[in-house]
Amino acid sequence: MVSLIGYTKCKLDEKSRLVLPSRFLKQLDGDDAMEFVLKPNPDKPCLDLYPKSQWGIISSKLAQLDEFQPEVQDFLIHFLRGHQAVSTDKANRISIDPQLRNEISMGRDVTLVAILNMIQIWDTEAYENFTANKPRNFHEITKQALKNKKE
Repeated sequence: MVSLIGYTKCKLDEKSRLVLPSRFLKQLDGDDAMEFVLKPNPDKPCLDLYPKSQWGIISSKLAQLDEFQPEVQDFLIHFLRGHQAVSTDKANRISIDPQLRNEISMGRDVTLVAILNMIQIWDTEAYENFTANKPRNFHEITKQALKNKKE
């Protein structure tokens, strides 16, 4: 299981490419440092970048769902919407589809945040706005989150 750590600010180039910082790549082995799945986050205005092995784990769990149930179909449509395979080039860059950028109003200044097994890619201004004020009920949110353990 990958457990990524880190936070950094970056800039997309004019061709919408992002250089993945070495601080993240050093934490990944083999194909995980070159092959990823990029998708819009279903709840936040950011993109989620999963190393290939981590996406495989998620994919296996999704494959266990009953895709004939309407609720499962709706979940899969929204969770998988816009997901795509991306690979690093020789300069450790990934291309970010302009349609995905437009969907979340992502400019060229971005913030990368490691969240356990993935990296979230935020427009820097959106990230700063989102994190500027900790929710007043953060203690309650924390307690509730810690009750929701994986099976």
